[in-house]
Amino acid sequence: MAIAYGIIFALSLFMPPLYFSYVHKKQNEPRLFVLFLCVCVVNLGCFLTSLSKTVEFALWANKITCLGQAFVPACMFMIISKLCGFTYKKWIVGLLIGLALIMLAIVLGNIGMWIIEKITTWNFELLAISYVMSMLAFFFVYILLQDYILIKLVPAPIAEDKSTIVAVDSAATAK
Repeated sequence: MAIAYGIIFALSLFMPPLYFSYVHKKQNEPRLFVLFLCVCVVNLGCFLTSLSKTVEFALWANKITCLGQAFVPACMFMIISKLCGFTYKKWIVGLLIGLALIMLAIVLGNIGMWIIEKITTWNFELLAISYVMSMLAFFFVYILLQDYILIKLVPAPIAEDKSTIVAVDSAATAK
């Protein structure tokens, strides 16, 4: 398995130079370049995980995989939107980057907790605290997005109708 992951990682290392050789000359698409870099980091983490001999090293290598995955959804959304001809407001880019910076801070916090655990001689696993912090952060983002989705469920008023849109707090109320 390690050989397969090594080959995949080596292939992903060729993608950023290919971007500068072909894509960057015709049009500047920085999101594609960031996507290529993120995929390199993800593949590095997978390769290191396949090389791991201990559970601790495998967990550390898995965190590297998570570092790369932080920006992949945002990059893919923006690239696919551009290819499909969809436009989006600039605040959406800020929101996506902000969310990715939250998932990145969480992963870096987890790595920091792991390093502190290795340096200190406590009999308490600090990583458990970072997982709770991660869970709370994701819960907060979920709650924010859930309210946004529920407001989108309310049908838009007909142009001739003078009715107003009312924001609701649950899917049942929206129906």
